[in-house]
Amino acid sequence: VGRKVAPMGGLGHYGWLLIALLSTVFLAPLLQDYRVGIRVADLISGTVMVAGVLSAITRRIHVLMLAGIAVLAIAARFVDPFVDTTLTALSAELMSFIFLLSVFAIIIKDIFRTSLVTTDTLVGSICGYLILSTIFASVYAFLVILYPDSFMINAGLGVEEGALGEDSSHYGLTNYFSIITLTTVGFGDIVPQNSYARTVVSVEAMSGQVYMTVIVARLVGLHLSRSIKS
Repeated sequence: VGRKVAPMGGLGHYGWLLIALLSTVFLAPLLQDYRVGIRVADLISGTVMVAGVLSAITRRIHVLMLAGIAVLAIAARFVDPFVDTTLTALSAELMSFIFLLSVFAIIIKDIFRTSLVTTDTLVGSICGYLILSTIFASVYAFLVILYPDSFMINAGLGVEEGALGEDSSHYGLTNYFSIITLTTVGFGDIVPQNSYARTVVSVEAMSGQVYMTVIVARLVGLHLSRSIKS
């Protein structure tokens, strides 16, 4: 059994993970036009995310599993621009997807095992929501690599439909589109064009609503239960 790393100030054990996710969400769009900048963002975000995960889990097997997947994901992303093949690009997105899905599962398990609403619970819930967004962003990136015309892109975004999966130009756009879809805002500047893309978009829109409903119900239930007992 492992040992939890000291929490980050008032943000609890998920503090570093929250910072990593926020940097991924807000930093990626700013760096999407710079290949080197994207690689640096990948490395920083991946490293901080691993540190955040290690501070929040206790089982050694989980530590080893996530560390291994993270190393593979970071290595694939770093190598991809130099090799520039479809296989390396798909491998990078697949490893990222597996890593994020594993982290999401650990966080959800942690939230539903707790009996009190604490800072860890609240910050963990926010991290879960943001990770859900990055999971679908990874799926969208995977799609545009396989099918470059999966989405119709508004001309104002300055990215051609067939180029969305090239030169890492999908990095910021897929994160942006995922957030807009998860929150069901739907500006319409990026529109799915094939059945695969439409299916994933529909699943994400429903997932966002279900997540918020279930998590809010869980937190409110824990708070009311605590209030009644006291």
